[in-house]
Amino acid sequence: RVGGVKTGSMRQLWNEGLLEMCQGEVADIEITTEEIDSKEYAVETELKYNVEIVEIIVKDKPKKPPLSIENFKLMDLDHNGILLESELRAYTEGLKIGLMDGMLDQMVETFFSLYDTNKDHEITREEFRLVHAEL
Repeated sequence: RVGGVKTGSMRQLWNEGLLEMCQGEVADIEITTEEIDSKEYAVETELKYNVEIVEIIVKDKPKKPPLSIENFKLMDLDHNGILLESELRAYTEGLKIGLMDGMLDQMVETFFSLYDTNKDHEITREEFRLVHAEL
């Protein structure tokens, strides 16, 4: 059995088992056809996996800090210690990196969702420093 889940799709049962594990943990995951909501298996089958979680990669958070306080100073075009969306947009456009349609908006939105901790549409040097230190 996988965790407290009694029935579900194979993927749901597999994911449930993995979600209970931590990095470095080794565990056996056992799933029987009785637990799978599927007609795929004509006979009673028991699937056993010995799994080790070697590394957990979080997709939404970069592994290494991508920017330094020096980058903040470059993006803060009016040098007032506050980064606005318009400044980030102008700075990025000035790099001439050829972003596809919509990518600049997505990049600005992602950047502000990460660094604008109080959600006031401004990133202070302090907000940037604190978030950057956590990364």
